[in-house]
Amino acid sequence: MEYIILSVYFILFVAIVVKCRFFIFKTFPRKYVLILFLIKIFSATIFLWIYTFHYPQGLDSETTFQSSVKLYQISKNDPHLFIRLMGFSDNDEQTLQAGIQLNKSWFKDYEQNFINENRTVIRFHALLNFFSCHFYKVHLLMLCFFVFCGSFFLYHFFQPQTKKEDFLCVFACFLIPSTLFWTSGVLK
Repeated sequence: MEYIILSVYFILFVAIVVKCRFFIFKTFPRKYVLILFLIKIFSATIFLWIYTFHYPQGLDSETTFQSSVKLYQISKNDPHLFIRLMGFSDNDEQTLQAGIQLNKSWFKDYEQNFINENRTVIRFHALLNFFSCHFYKVHLLMLCFFVFCGSFFLYHFFQPQTKKEDFLCVFACFLIPSTLFWTSGVLK
């Protein structure tokens, strides 16, 4: 079932990338957009394989994903608690206990950050669970698509004027390793 859903989303995302006018370079043929999207997916897949190989005991991203599945289940059992956990109110004891059960770091303070990033990622994945049937690889594909869209927002923001500028902008927005392999966030 997972691979059927994965295939459906892959076809959907490829169709969006190929047909949508948002995904156009100024000076390069349209086929390069699809090639870059496939490179992004391939890079994320390789990164997932390497990450899984080096951490066979389990990924921190899998822990975050499992917490999002628990949060999604709360949406079915107690929609009011789900809404409170999604960010509208987390001050009462019931919400505190539910948050602790989701993930050990739900209420962990970070010295260098103002926001607990794990909550944000768990909440986002909980929303994606409404569309993914709780499959981790489907989430990975969805996040690859969202990151690819974000790369295009950057590309359009810088509005390259010449072919040389266009090449540099494409390289910077899509192929610099920190952009291409920004997949620990994608995995999470």
